[in-house]
This record gives sequence, structure tokens and C-alpha cells, in this order.
Amino acid sequence: MNKIVKLLLVFLITGSSLFAQKQRKIDSLKTMLSGSIHDTIRTKTLNALAKLYWTNNPDTAMVLVLQSEKVAEKLKDKKYQCITTIYKAYIISALGNYDSAIVVYQQAIDLSKKNKKDKPLGQALTALGNVYNIIGDYDSAIKYYMEALTIQERLADKVGMAKTYNSLGVLFEWQKDYKSALNYHKQAFVIKTELEDSVEMATSLNNMGIVYESMKDTENALKHHLQSLEIRKLIDDKNGLIMSYTNLGNIYSHNNKSKEAIDFLSKAYALAIEIKDRLNLARVAFDLGNHYFIIKEYEKGVKYILEAEGISEEMEIKELQRDVYKELSDYFIMKKDYKAALDYSLKYRDVNDSLYNENKTKEIQGLNSKYQSEKKEQEINSLNQQSKIQQLDIKQKRTSMYSLFAGVLLLILIAIILFNRNRIKQKANKELAEKNNLIEHQKHLVEEKNHEITDSINYAKRIQTALLPSEDSFKELIPQSFVLFKPKDIVSGDFFWINGKDNFIFYVAADCTGHGVPGAFMSMLGTSFLNEIINEKDVIEPGDILDLLKIKIIKSLKQKGEVGSNKDGMDMVLCRIDTSKNELVFAAANNPLWLLRDGEIIEYKADKQPVGIGSEGFEHFNQHTIQLLKGDLVYTFSDGYADQFGGPKGKKFKYKQMEEIILANANESMEFQKNGLDERFEKWRGELEQVDDVCIIGVKI
Repeated sequence: MNKIVKLLLVFLITGSSLFAQKQRKIDSLKTMLSGSIHDTIRTKTLNALAKLYWTNNPDTAMVLVLQSEKVAEKLKDKKYQCITTIYKAYIISALGNYDSAIVVYQQAIDLSKKNKKDKPLGQALTALGNVYNIIGDYDSAIKYYMEALTIQERLADKVGMAKTYNSLGVLFEWQKDYKSALNYHKQAFVIKTELEDSVEMATSLNNMGIVYESMKDTENALKHHLQSLEIRKLIDDKNGLIMSYTNLGNIYSHNNKSKEAIDFLSKAYALAIEIKDRLNLARVAFDLGNHYFIIKEYEKGVKYILEAEGISEEMEIKELQRDVYKELSDYFIMKKDYKAALDYSLKYRDVNDSLYNENKTKEIQGLNSKYQSEKKEQEINSLNQQSKIQQLDIKQKRTSMYSLFAGVLLLILIAIILFNRNRIKQKANKELAEKNNLIEHQKHLVEEKNHEITDSINYAKRIQTALLPSEDSFKELIPQSFVLFKPKDIVSGDFFWINGKDNFIFYVAADCTGHGVPGAFMSMLGTSFLNEIINEKDVIEPGDILDLLKIKIIKSLKQKGEVGSNKDGMDMVLCRIDTSKNELVFAAANNPLWLLRDGEIIEYKADKQPVGIGSEGFEHFNQHTIQLLKGDLVYTFSDGYADQFGGPKGKKFKYKQMEEIILANANESMEFQKNGLDERFEKWRGELEQVDDVCIIGVKI
């Protein structure tokens, strides 16, 4: 069973909701949140709303769960702290970050055990088993499922038991132990019937149908899928109906019943379009196209296969991409378009290679190495035996031949030495001339390439400058301010950003991983996401903005948290000034904020995590509120200024000296402060190279 179907089954295990009711629930929950409700009700409501979003819109779901987590921490409610941690891991799983999900699930388990919250503990154990099930670590999956069942049976937690039985049924079906799979699915179905849970009853019937289909028992497979279909029609479970129609269509297709196959698959396809479920749409489009290929209606089929190709590439569903490329390669061979066939064949090979099990490769390599080693050993033993037989004969002949050979070789050697001396001298002269020509040519090429690269980077600078606000536009929103912005190279990994919205002014001082071109790419990504989050998604709380920005960076850069994988991200301070209340709210990743008041600098510490993948799972960003007073000075900055080497001993400048400059110029104009910082930096640097980008923002209230 391919991975995309596995993911769909796991989402069914973790929970489902009916499409017809979903929007009404979302609207109702949003209305509740907009009113004045107790914090306990608020965290429940946020969790419920996140659950409705997490399969189709995990970014929004994560923001809601992180808000719920803050409320639970404020209440010191251990139960809901456990639950929100589990929900957070669910969403990380939905994003495909399984390593991070395992870390967060383990945090939920430890928290549940510490606070003796057994019901969330059982829930977390089952969910952790599901992650191990998806990644193919079946021993670990069974271990966590059995531990969960022990707790759920003791608590008589029938809902939890049913979910764990479901998971065990799926696991044993993947391992082709169909008898055990049916047994667990039937136990789950009995509990769901007792609970009168129609959605989950339909899920169990669907799962049993899949097992019977794997057993080639078409009669029982159809029977269970049709029973599941009837329930889903009654309750208008559109997500479930897509799965039932698809399963029935594929069974009829495998049994050469074309009319029924096309009828059911077309219904699944139309429903996936109706509810905008692109994950299922890709799979159904492929199945529908594949059936048309089977019945040789190629022109109808290729339309659906190409649609599946577009979605699978957009959503990076590699297993589906592989199947699509194989079908299209065969199709174009049939059409005698051998160039297109070759292109798709190469795509198929590349995707298939990337999916190949590395452990299997190592195992095969190990066996081959062992075989080659044994083979070599046998060959050496055989040669040794032959050598012993021949050795005596060779020894006798060798002595008589040595004398004759010695004289001849001596004469030949003298002739060769004389000839070679003359030849080497001629060759050396020729090579020297060729090398001089080559060096001159390479020098010309290097100069040409350097010119091209510099032109490209200068063009990149124009793009980055166009995306970043100017200092003048900064001063339009905050007249009493300065921005000291000094890129190390032509383009910068540091960036600043400002935006006005209603009575709020948002501004950022950020430091991306690296500098130069790599850092500039990250800075452009950051400014683009900030515009989207604040202007389009209308998120206004600084902590939530950094949380969502972190999700987008992890997702865009495909960060998994694995050893050796990329850890690119950003350190930043994001401030929001409320002009109506004279209030500053900010959130900070690694870099602090300084407030100068009454001749003293007050440092507000940052959260010790980047806006990107971290080493401790997914932690939300805290936000801080400062009631501003007239004359307050606020400074945000990257680490480039303090890290600059220079001075008489070539040491780092450090933050202590930076504080001294700011305090010394605190009563001067903002322009004077900027020039003072710049002059001191250049004097300290002297002839040494600038080590990093520099960005300092000063704001006077």
C-alpha cells in the first residue's frame, strides 16, 4: 500500500469530521472565541477549532494549538497542557516532519506520566505508534500500541481502545497478516457500534473491506465497502464517501467491470473537486486515468493522469509521482513519441531511486561484499597451490638466465637514459610553453566569470533593495528613528521591515543564516512571509506571527530536524507599537531588545530558538508587553556589530562597548546616534574585513 493511502488511513485513525457540518462548527467556534469566555473553555475551543483545520490547513491549526498551549500554561492545567502537546504533534505529523513529531509526542508522554494523566497518555502512545507505523518501524509501533491498550483497558476508555485497535488492524494489514488485521478491525467495529459512532463504524467497515481486497476475497470486500458507503451517505460524510467510491471503483476495475468502475471513480472525482480535497483528487484522478488506459481509451485517460501529475508534483507526493511517470512513459511509447517517453522514464527512475530503501541497499551491498571476499579468498588459495608447484622449476631456470639478462639490460639501460634525457628536455620546454598559454587563458576566463557573477549579484542587490523598505519609508511611519544597515557583501542576510496596519506599526530587525547571496535569499523569503502573515492572514500578535513564520520556513525549506540536514533560519525581534495605547508588544528569536529609560539600558531576553527548525521539537514564541513613556529609546539589532573584529589587538567589539556608545549619545538626535555608531564601527574595524552583516534599528518614543 503506498504512502499517500497510509497517510489517509492514519488521519482516519486520529479523527474525522463531516464536511456538511464542518463549516458550521468552525463559524460557531470562532463566534465563541470572539466573546468573553473562561480560559478553560477557551483552550477547549481552540483545540476543537484546530482539530477541524489540521488535515486541510495545518498552518492555521498550529497557530490555534499554540494559542491553546499558552492558555493552558497560564491556567497551569496539566491535562490540557498534555492534550495541546499531543495536538501539536498531530499537526507536525500532518506536515510530514516525523522526526520532530516523535520528539513532541515523547514530550507529551513524559508530561502525562509526570502528572498522572492516564487518558492523554494512552492517546499519545497510540499516536506515537502511528508515526512509527508510517515510517515502517513496526516493532516500535506495536510496543506503543500495546502500552496504550493496557492503559485504555484499565480506564475502560472505549474510544481510545477503538482507535488503537484500528491502528493495529492497519499495521497487520501492511505486514500481510490478514487474520490479525481482521480481528483488530472487528474488535474496533464492536466498540464503535456500542458507542453508536456512525463515522467510525463506516471507517472500520472500510478498513475490513481493504483487508478482504488484499486477500483477493472480492465478495467480502464489496460487501463491507458497500455497507460503509451506505452509512456515509446517511450521515453525509463527504471525505469518507470519496474513499468508499474510490475503493469500490478500483475493485470493479480489477474485476473488469468497466461501467461500475468509471461510475464510482467519477463520483469520487466530482466530490473531491466539490470539497477542494486536492490530496484525494490527485489519487482519484490517477485511478480514473489508469482505468481508462486499461480499457484502451487513452485520450480520456491521459487527461486525468496529467492532472494527477500536476497535483502530485505541487504537493510533492513522490509515490504518486512515480506511478504517474510510469503510466505516462508507457502512454508515450504507445503513441510513438519516444522523446516524451524517455523524459518520463528518466523522471520515473529518479523518483523511484529516491524512494529506494537505503537499508535494503546496505544489506545487499553487505552480502555482495561478503561473497566477493570469500571468492577472492578461494582464488588466492588456488593460486598459492599452483605457485608452490611451479616455484621449484622457476628457481632452477632463474639462476642461468640472470647472468645473460644482466648484461643485456645494462646496455639497454644506458641507451634509454641517454635517449630520455634529450627527450625530457624537449618535452619540458614544450609543456612550459603550453602551461603559460593555459594560465593566460584561464586568467581571462576567471576575470570574465568574476565579471558575470558580480553583475548577477548586483542585479540581486537591486531586487533585494526593491523588496526592503527604505530608511525614508521607515521614518514616514516612525519619524524619530534610524536604521544602520551595513551589508558585509553586495547583498545582505540581515534585513529590516516595517508595516502600518490600523493603529499598529510593526517593524523587524532580522539576521538570516549566512550572509551574501544565501542570506539574501532567506531575507527575501522572510519579508514575503511577513507580508502574507500580517497583511493577508491578518495575524497581529507578535508571538503568533513568529510561530507561523517558523512553520512556513520549516515547510518551505523541507526541514526535518535530522542530523546533517539544513538548519537555515532567522534570528529576529518583531515589534508592534500600538499608537493608541503607547504600548510596545514584541517577540524575539535569539536576539534581545534594549530599552533605554532614565539613563539606563534594560535588556529583555529573547527565546533561545531560531525562526526555523530547532533541536527541541516545536516550542512557541513568548511575547512581552512594555508600557512606553515619552522619551523612551528602543533598540533592536543583529549580532554583526558586536561581533566585528578590530581595535589594537584585533578582538571582538562586544555588546558592552555598543551599550557605552548608545548611552553616550542618548540625548542626541537619532541621525547623530546612527552616525556615531557607524563611525565607531569603521574606526574599530580599521583595515580588517567586515565579518558579518550589520543591522541596528533605533526608535524614540
